[in-house]
Amino acid sequence: MPRSLRSFLGLAGLGAALGLLAPAARADEVVLANGDRLTGRLERQGEGFVLRHEVLGALVLGPQALASHPPAPAGPTDLVLLAEATAPAPVARDRPAARAAPDVWLVGSCGCEPTAADPCASPWSGHAGLALGLAEGNTEKLDVFADAHVAYARGASKVLGEADYKYGESRGTRTADHWHGKVRYDHAIGPRSYAFAQALFERDELAGQEYRIHGLAGYGRKVWQTRRAELKAEVGAGAVWERYLARARTFSPSAYAGLDFCRRWEDGGELTASLDYLPNLEDHGLSSLILDARYTRPLSGTLDLVIGLRVEHTLEPPAGVEETDLFLNLGLRVKF
Repeated sequence: MPRSLRSFLGLAGLGAALGLLAPAARADEVVLANGDRLTGRLERQGEGFVLRHEVLGALVLGPQALASHPPAPAGPTDLVLLAEATAPAPVARDRPAARAAPDVWLVGSCGCEPTAADPCASPWSGHAGLALGLAEGNTEKLDVFADAHVAYARGASKVLGEADYKYGESRGTRTADHWHGKVRYDHAIGPRSYAFAQALFERDELAGQEYRIHGLAGYGRKVWQTRRAELKAEVGAGAVWERYLARARTFSPSAYAGLDFCRRWEDGGELTASLDYLPNLEDHGLSSLILDARYTRPLSGTLDLVIGLRVEHTLEPPAGVEETDLFLNLGLRVKF
C-alpha cells in the first residue's frame, strides 16, 4: 500500500472516531397553531424560530405559528422574546387562527439547503472548508484542499455558487494545481420536478488542461423519496468549450445525465453522492464521468467534519494524461 495512502487512511480513521464521539443533535417537537406536529432542530431567529426538519428542510416560523414548543437555545437577551413567543396571540373572532408558514418546495439535496418562507429572514446560506487530501492519477501526493459554497433561496427558486482548489508541492515542485467552479440556478415546476441551468469551470495544468467550460440546461425529478433519503435524476444538453496543451481549442455540443442521492440521520450526519456523465457529442474521447461523494458529521452548531471522495474519468484523454483522477479529503467545514 502506498505510504501516502496509509497516511490518509490513518487521518480518515481519526476523523471518523471524532465524528462518532460528537454529541448527537437535539430533536425538538413543536405543535403548530393548526394542530400539526413537527420534529426537528429548533433555533431562534429574531422574534421567530427556524425549525430544521429532516425532509422539509429549514422552515421559518413566526411567533404566532406555534402553539407550543420546547425551550430553544437563547442568550440572556432572548429570554423576554421567548416568553413573548410562547404566550397565546390574540385572535379576532372573524378570522382563523394564525397558521404555520406555508410549505415551500426546497430545491437541493434532501431539502438540506435553507429556504426562507418569511420575507424578513435571510435567504442566504453557505459554508467554507479546509482539508488534507490524497490525490492519485495525474497527481500522487498529499495535498491541501479548500472549498467554498454559497446559496440564495427564495420560494421555489435557488441560485448557488461553489468553488474548490487543490494544491500540492514536493521539494519545490508542484504536484497538484486544480481549479473547479460551478454556478447553478434551479426552479421548481411541480411537487417533484424542477428545471435547472448551470455552468461548470475546470482547470488542471498538470493534466494538460488549460480550461474546460461546460454550459447546459435541463430537467430534474425526484424519482424516489423517504422520510430521510431521496434520489433525483437529471438530464440536459448544452455545449462545452475546452483546450488542452496538446490540442487546439474546441467547441462542441454536449449532453448531461446525472443522479443525486442524499441520506440524513437523526444525529445530524448526512451522506450525499452524485454521479454525472458529460458526453462530448463531437469528440467522444473527451467525454467524462464524475463521481462525487461526501459524508458530513456536525461537531457543533457551526462546525462540521467532512470526508470526501471524488473520481474523475476521461474516456480518451490526450497523450501523456491519465484517464482517471482520484481525490480523497478529510477536513473541517464552517457553516454561515
